[in-house]
Amino acid sequence: IKELKPKIIVECGVLYGLSTRVLLLGAKEVGAHVFSCDIAPPKKGLLDFIQKYDFYKYWTFYNENDLYASRYYNKNIDLCILDSNHETPHVLAQLSIYPQDVTDNGSIFVHDSKHFWVKDAIDIWHSKHPEWVRKDYDTKLGYCEFRRNNNGKRTN
Repeated sequence: IKELKPKIIVECGVLYGLSTRVLLLGAKEVGAHVFSCDIAPPKKGLLDFIQKYDFYKYWTFYNENDLYASRYYNKNIDLCILDSNHETPHVLAQLSIYPQDVTDNGSIFVHDSKHFWVKDAIDIWHSKHPEWVRKDYDTKLGYCEFRRNNNGKRTN
């Protein structure tokens, strides 16, 4: 977050809110806003954290499927985290929606990229979208980053 200095961060999938907490700490530091969406409501521990550290001004939560929540972000996503439903069709659907909304110098991170369904979706999508540079991070569950490979400019 310090490197990208995003203004708009979108997080698809919250669960216990561990990533949300890290994103909020970074958002506060760089003056960004985190938009999170999940089909399940946030857990009490996350809500307690947000209240304790007064992160409400940096956070908006949408209690719905991330495939529909994309309409809220105005095509200006600087950092997009995909970590919700891990089934191949869902990840492919996310990758058909969110990249077009990512800013010229923005990034998409896909968590759990070593999971076979997620890996299949990433491989299929990237084979059709070589304009995105892929970088894999060797973590236990895998993290994959995509950035545009066209001098930072959108092709659409």
